[in-house]
Amino acid sequence: MMRLLDKMTRLPDRKELGRIILSAGDDNLPWIDDRKRRTVSFQTILKTADLRELICLADYIYRKRMERIAAGKKLFSSDEG
Repeated sequence: MMRLLDKMTRLPDRKELGRIILSAGDDNLPWIDDRKRRTVSFQTILKTADLRELICLADYIYRKRMERIAAGKKLFSSDEG
């Protein structure tokens, strides 16, 4: 029987995390206008638990939030999660 600790993903060390963050900055996720499709896309990324994709997603949401704030708008509540 598999223990919970065996299911946990190893966290990267500081150096490895720095490389992941830098490499994730090169990728920009395209904005999906349809909220339902965007939510499904976000959920898929969360379920995979791929650290690089999670960092890209966080950066994506942050940039969109800043863009909307600059335009005097709020981020959709479905995107704030």
